[in-house]
Amino acid sequence: RGNLLPLLSLELDELLEEDVHDVFNEREGYVGLAYRELFPMNRPVLDTYFDSKDHVIDSVCNSSMFPFFSTNFPCRFSRRKSGFLPRIVVDGYFA
Repeated sequence: RGNLLPLLSLELDELLEEDVHDVFNEREGYVGLAYRELFPMNRPVLDTYFDSKDHVIDSVCNSSMFPFFSTNFPCRFSRRKSGFLPRIVVDGYFA
């Protein structure tokens, strides 16, 4: 119980090419991943541009966060590009 997101992250890291972010950014139409950020700002997020493979993996995991099923917590603590505090996010259903 509650250990699916780390496993998803590992599998995505192994399966996705290093340039997956370029593939997503260059294709026709949009690839969009939605989730809700609760902290530091309570807002819906729709990622349509990706900076790196890690950004893609992080966005997929954020969008796949199902409380108490994907993790042992009601939210996911996600890394931030800058700053010391983590972002707290939940599944895209709440966006």
